[in-house]
Amino acid sequence: DMSRGLGDVYKRQLHGVSQPLRTKTQWSREGDQLLLRVSFVTRPADFKVKIPKIVIKKIAEEVEVEGTFRFSLTGE
Repeated sequence: DMSRGLGDVYKRQLHGVSQPLRTKTQWSREGDQLLLRVSFVTRPADFKVKIPKIVIKKIAEEVEVEGTFRFSLTGE
C-alpha cells in the first residue's frame, strides 16, 4: 500500500450534471503498474436522472460505485 488519500476531491459528471466527489482512494503498485482503487455512493437524483415509474421500486436510491484504474509505468 503506497498511500491512502482521505477525502480526496474529484469531479463526476453524468447526464450533463457535474458534482464534486469526495472519496477515499487507495494507491498501490503491482509490478510495472500503479493501481488506483476508489469507491463511493451516489444517488441518481443528484444527476437529475428520472426513473420510469414502472421500475422505480426496483432502482436503488443510492448506488455504490467501485473501480480500479491501472496506470502503466512503462509507457505502453
